[in-house]
Amino acid sequence: MIDKIVINNFKSIEDVKIDLAPVATIFIGPNSSGKSSILQAIALMKNSLIQPTTANLTNLGFLQMGEIRELIHCHDLKRKIVISAHVILDDVRGSYEVTLSPNSANCNLKLEEPKLSLSFVKTSHARSPAIASVTIESKIVRVTWDGSWSLTTSPPHPLADRLQDILKFLSTIFFVPIHRGFGVPQYTRASIDPRKVIALPAHYIAIAMETNADVEETVSYTLETAVGTPVRAKSLASAVRVISRHRWIGTDVVNEGFGLNQATYMMGTISSVPPKSTILIEEPEIHLHPRAQYVLMQELLEYAKEHIKQLVVTTHSEHILTGTLRTIGKKLTPEDIKIYYLERTKDLKTQASLMRIHEDGSVEGGLKGFFEQDFIELRDLLGALSRK
Repeated sequence: MIDKIVINNFKSIEDVKIDLAPVATIFIGPNSSGKSSILQAIALMKNSLIQPTTANLTNLGFLQMGEIRELIHCHDLKRKIVISAHVILDDVRGSYEVTLSPNSANCNLKLEEPKLSLSFVKTSHARSPAIASVTIESKIVRVTWDGSWSLTTSPPHPLADRLQDILKFLSTIFFVPIHRGFGVPQYTRASIDPRKVIALPAHYIAIAMETNADVEETVSYTLETAVGTPVRAKSLASAVRVISRHRWIGTDVVNEGFGLNQATYMMGTISSVPPKSTILIEEPEIHLHPRAQYVLMQELLEYAKEHIKQLVVTTHSEHILTGTLRTIGKKLTPEDIKIYYLERTKDLKTQASLMRIHEDGSVEGGLKGFFEQDFIELRDLLGALSRK
């Protein structure tokens, strides 16, 4: 899985290092503190592998971020955006790093043992192939990388598999964006390569629910448990519908409340991607009742733990956080979860502070910015009532 993310000079982030937890890393903090920027930086890193040139590098599909110069910290063109991920899988340790300037993207793939570094440069019109040689057991192995998912060695060598494992991790990063859900009643069957997208399209989720009983059952069970409404896929002659069930009545999810709609898409993404995937989720709580938020987060975490999937989440919801902490000591341990509090310093730089989680699920120092707001509102309400 991805062990660590380092981000330099991206939007409000000058220098942030994030150790990712194996099950879930959660970012909290005020608006515009940099939470979404961390998720976008990770997505941009994957997109640097998808795109053959830099022409569409900042187009994530669901979000067009504009020119690189607009994303550089303080708009200081003397700086370069650097985003890197450190990957650990059994005996494979390595990293991928992309360095971005207005005119180029330098993609660097590294393996720790044996030490090997491949550098691939992309511009708006062209890309330069990466070729490197490494000596292994007195033999020279030539490595060729296309700057995307294809990598070969000459002569053939197991080294290629080790490097391919790192690329495989990066190909299984997926985004659940804030604008999500099903927008039409039915979807025609069309195939896509998940490696080549950041956010899975709704039709992919619908087809996954139709063709994979485990995905459909996971989505339906989770939503019935959290929201009280099961959701199923219904096959048509040339299309597929996603419908909810209220007793004997079936309703297209597109005609349900948006809370159920977006939660179906979110759970469909998590359950349809392969094990060891990293799923970036913006605000899982949107349009959901407080109880549904609380229960849904517990279900998401328990599923991620059991099926070896890594969640990276932003939230403004105390119910998402209490649901998270409720799992500690039951199905999860403090080592499975990390919570970071993000805030902007006086010079407008994002600062990330790791919060310590105890064995009983409590957080050292409390959840800053959450429950004290409840007390402020209660104080104001009691003050208003006392003046009547």
